[in-house]
This record gives sequence, C-alpha cells and structure tokens, in this order.
Amino acid sequence: MILQTTDLPEMVQRRLDAEFEVVRLPQTGEARTEFLARRGREIRGIAGKGDGRVDAELLDQLPALRIVSSFSAGLDRVDVEACRKRGIAVTNTSHVLCEAVADTGLWLLMGVARRFGEGEVFVRNGSWLKGQMPWGGSLKGLKVGIYGLGHIGRQMASRFAFLGCEVGYHGRNAQGVDYAWFSDLEGLAKWCDAFVIACPATPRTIGSVDADILKAVGPDGFIVNIARGAIVDEAALISALSSGTLGSAGLDVFAEEPRVPQPLLEHPKVICLPHMASATVQTRIDMGEEMIRQLHAHLAD
Repeated sequence: MILQTTDLPEMVQRRLDAEFEVVRLPQTGEARTEFLARRGREIRGIAGKGDGRVDAELLDQLPALRIVSSFSAGLDRVDVEACRKRGIAVTNTSHVLCEAVADTGLWLLMGVARRFGEGEVFVRNGSWLKGQMPWGGSLKGLKVGIYGLGHIGRQMASRFAFLGCEVGYHGRNAQGVDYAWFSDLEGLAKWCDAFVIACPATPRTIGSVDADILKAVGPDGFIVNIARGAIVDEAALISALSSGTLGSAGLDVFAEEPRVPQPLLEHPKVICLPHMASATVQTRIDMGEEMIRQLHAHLAD
C-alpha cells in the first residue's frame, strides 16, 4: 500500500492509482490520528512532492515503510536522517529534471548578464523610440560560481563552460572535476561575477546566502537562484539590490511562493519566474515515471 502525502499531476496520479493501492494521508486532526492507527502498519511506500511532510513522528507510525519516493528535486520537508536511521530508502527525481532546470539557470544567467529582461521592457514601454538601451556584458570570460554541484549544478556547469565562462563551485567536498573548488561560500562569492544557487534546502543551507555573501558578490555582480527561495535571506537580497550592493538577480524561486515581495517585482534589474524551471510536459512525465519506478524497485518482493 502506498501513502500519498501531496497532490500530484493528473497524468502521474493515473499511473500511480493504476499500479498500486493508494491511500491519501489526512492532513490534520482526529482523522489523521485515526487513519494512522488503523492503517499505518499496511503502508510500505510514500509518494508525494518534496513539500509533503515526512517526519520522525509519522515514520514511527509506519513500521512497514520501506521507501519515500519524491516527485521533486528537493526534499525540504522529508527528514532524511530519520529515514536513514530506520533503513528507509529516500529517492527523488533530481537526475530526471536536472537538464530542464539547468536550461532555465542558463536562460536566467544570460538574461541578467545581457540585460534581456530590461531590454524586453525597453521595447514594450516605447523607450527604444527615444534612444539606445545600455549594453549588457558578455558571457565569455564570466566567472560563474555555483553553490552546490549536484545533478543540476553539474548540468549548469557544463553549459556555462561551453559558452566560455570560467566555472567555480562550493560544496562540502571537492568532487574531482575540472572546476575550481572553494572550501567556503564567501570565498566563492568574492571570486565570481555571477553567483548561481543550485544546492538543496537543508538546515545548513537555509539562509546561508545572507547580507555578507551578497556584498561579496558585489555591485557589478548578480545572483541566479533555481534552487529554493529559503536559501537566500530575502530581506537582505532586497536591501542589497536597493542599495546597489548587489547588481542584479535572476530568480525562479522565492521564500513564500507564490507571494513575491513588491520590491523584487518592481526592480528593473531583477528577472522573476514562477518556479517553472522543471515545468515542461515531458519532464513532468519523466519525473512521474521515475517516482513510480523507484516504488516498484523497492517494493518488488
């Protein structure tokens, strides 16, 4: 039996329902308590998005659980360590969606560096009739620092390098790749022209891109975030952009989606997207197939 913790796209839901016995987890109150007491011992797998809470309290009520399979790259609300201690597998779909997200990261980098977002507004509001728009910068020779060199970070790194960028990265350990490794985040921020966030949201990373990191990127630098909004101190980001401490930003994610702070919406040097980096039809199909494949693989016996 599979416990579903969040809504899923319709095409994925149909496959899941066809191939497993699926029950929905009541979210609050007595219904949830009663359900877990009555059926918790039957649950062998969990399916849902990364924002579906799977904590130690829930795990304690699912003694037969063998896998948590997440339709996402992030595992924001899954207690991975609690699962590990109980011998429960945790899988996601980051290796399936990484190319679509990397494409979006590249688009945002190009859009901010070349000032494409500003250019689009420049044409629409009639400013082009009055004169030439200021030029943007070139990607060739741009120093791009990637925070997190996982599936998505590596895909972006290869794209940036192909376009002539110099690539560096920060992670807990060097990974044996041909990019410069920085052991501390501030060192990477001081080195780069463009600071690209591609790490998961964990207790260690949430809020780690703070005022000091943004200041280190500098008034001529910019950030791109295709990871999670909570990794950036959003108030510090707004302050840095308003004061000119940071030059510009390309953002696909925000701290309290879908609410986007007005100063970010109004800032001429900020590109805002609606958390759509992996949102292609084929990618969503592939993510669903991978989630279901992982469930079958761990429950095959």
